Amino acid sequence: MTNAIRPSNPVARLAIGLLLGTAFGCGEAPEPYRAIQGRVTYQGKPVPHAVVVFESTAQELTIAADADEQGIYKAIRSVNVPGLPIGSYRVAVTPPLFYPGLGPVGKNPGPPTREDIPASYRESATSGLTIDVNKEGSDASFDIEMK
Repeated sequence: MTNAIRPSNPVARLAIGLLLGTAFGCGEAPEPYRAIQGRVTYQGKPVPHAVVVFESTAQELTIAADADEQGIYKAIRSVNVPGLPIGSYRVAVTPPLFYPGLGPVGKNPGPPTREDIPASYRESATSGLTIDVNKEGSDASFDIEMK
């Protein structure tokens, strides 16, 4: 014989089921995301290893996307969530924060000068770049041409 508590009243069973469903199964629906990718160029040439920074204008959210050697980036929120939440963003383009292999351990000379990313594009407040991510379509391309 077991000591498990099993309510025999159908109303009690329903109440327990509703209580458990409310506690564990009812959360906010995940916000919709949209895959965003593009290419970063300066004077028509790809900008390798730039970082594209998306700052939401509606919530405290910043997402960064690393560009590859051809200047191509893909915005990824997390491992399982590619893209950006629906909304408006200010955009900046910055050099990467870390430069591996620039010197012996403890003797890193700092980041190299990047003339292919003008200073005005390094802050979202001065870049003049914006993007509106909407629900329509599947993927969106957002190419960045710096001059």
